[in-house]
Amino acid sequence: MCACVCGSQATEALVASCRSVAELQAVETVDAEWCFNVEVDAGAPPLDEHALGVLRWLFAETFEPDQTATASR
Repeated sequence: MCACVCGSQATEALVASCRSVAELQAVETVDAEWCFNVEVDAGAPPLDEHALGVLRWLFAETFEPDQTATASR
């Protein structure tokens, strides 16, 4: 499972940082995301729906709930 979060605050900070560097004045936007890969032990059964739901809730509540997805965008 991969939980990805695209953060608008992080993006704005990156754009501002890039614009402060003279040779990067043309930067208009930067897309960024946080990704977490959850790995289970070899030989363990796959995560069931309950476990996946708990992980989705954990990632969504920790970051931006409406920006959380199970795949990269």
